[in-house]
Amino acid sequence: MMQRIKLILIPGLIATMIFLAVDYFGQAVESPQTSEATVDIAYNGYSEGINSVHFNEQGKIRYTMRANRQVSYIDAETELDEPYIQLYQENDSHWNIIAKSGRISAAREDLADVEEIILSGGVEVYQMDQHGNRTVLTTQFLTLDPAQDILSTEAAVTMVGDAFEQSAIGMLLDLDSEEYVFHQEVRGRYAAPQN
Repeated sequence: MMQRIKLILIPGLIATMIFLAVDYFGQAVESPQTSEATVDIAYNGYSEGINSVHFNEQGKIRYTMRANRQVSYIDAETELDEPYIQLYQENDSHWNIIAKSGRISAAREDLADVEEIILSGGVEVYQMDQHGNRTVLTTQFLTLDPAQDILSTEAAVTMVGDAFEQSAIGMLLDLDSEEYVFHQEVRGRYAAPQN
């Protein structure tokens, strides 16, 4: 009799253990426990292939901007991929800026009021004068203050024109007066005028 009870009890115990193991494994697979908290991205706008035009108080075009992608965040910042900016000055000069990426900071009170545009990665600023001479300024980081029409950088910068090459660490450019101020380690080469 004891032999029969063992024959019934042992397979029952084995079946119960298999059932519990399968059930435990099934619960572990169905609801994996993660200790990582989910991060919510606080953005309020996303667009691709944007084109925008910004006007001054008199209704004249201040600058235009294109970008492959734009993501606007709730904290009043906007990220740009491959921005291209055209600046229009009162003296009818046109400045063009390209970069790999950019970030726009706006005032929290008025999100349409751009405080600064920070460009990075292969930044090029170029302009053609009335004679068709092209000037190109290159750096890795550049800040544009659209309200003051000022470009500035603390990074290495090189400016190349038809008859000159200028390099420095740090620069400020007033777009209205076209006055350049180079900060440190200023070096330049100029071609002698041709007779």
